[in-house]
Amino acid sequence: VSPQFATILYKALLAAMIGRSGLILQRQGLLRPQLQSLKTCVNQFAGQYLVLCLVLLFAPIQPMPTIMGAIAIYAVVDIAVAQKGAAIAMLPILDRLAGARLDSVRQNRDGLLVHAAVCEIAAAFIALFTGSFIVGSLLLQFFLRFRYRSDSYSKYAWGYLAQMLGKVFYHPSCPAVIAGLFDKIKNGMHAMATR
Repeated sequence: VSPQFATILYKALLAAMIGRSGLILQRQGLLRPQLQSLKTCVNQFAGQYLVLCLVLLFAPIQPMPTIMGAIAIYAVVDIAVAQKGAAIAMLPILDRLAGARLDSVRQNRDGLLVHAAVCEIAAAFIALFTGSFIVGSLLLQFFLRFRYRSDSYSKYAWGYLAQMLGKVFYHPSCPAVIAGLFDKIKNGMHAMATR
């Protein structure tokens, strides 16, 4: 796949997610230019992804497969859990082709949503180190402030990441300076998320 085609596909998927998030917020009555509606909107999953996809659509960073993975996981879980009846009504063959898979997705919902949260975290760090540092920093703060506060799966994913990195940085052969730096970064990120 050529890089130009990948970029076009990436932007098209972001635009589709913007449209989907906007429709969800409009159905909930939150897409109004009133301050209270906007505050409530940002605390909703659809509002967070609306803002995220708008930023990524216009940001000067390369396509990030990890954020596309998160969006795809959320879409599949949404179809399997909340929209299965409507999807099968539109495409009756879907039940025969993917009915068992959708049931499996519904049964593994929590694990898949944790994987989506891990993809989000990976995207934030990838943007921080490979794309524009400023955009990556803003993306990381966005996820720390909004996703961590409002999503239990994001909290779990961040905790899991801290636990796994702790095994490396608290290992006896790791220098105390590195472990101290890890503690400062971890505590700073937690403070930023809970402010």
